[in-house]
Amino acid sequence: MQLSFIIAAIALMAPLVSACSPDQDCCWSSRQGCRNQHHTRKGDCDDPNYVLDYCENFGVSCGADCCAISTGWGRGCP
Repeated sequence: MQLSFIIAAIALMAPLVSACSPDQDCCWSSRQGCRNQHHTRKGDCDDPNYVLDYCENFGVSCGADCCAISTGWGRGCP
């Protein structure tokens, strides 16, 4: 019972911590890259908080879902 509670709590927190942000030297390559990582077609990636973290705002582009702002290369998404 406790294990299932812990797993459920982690699952609820995952969307809160798995975001690409400039603080992590990370930006979303595009809306589709954001959607790929969040496994959604809903408007989550159209939210202004996500749009601010799109690479185009930092003059960066790469072929991955997430890009490193410092190098412009693809990187693993947090």
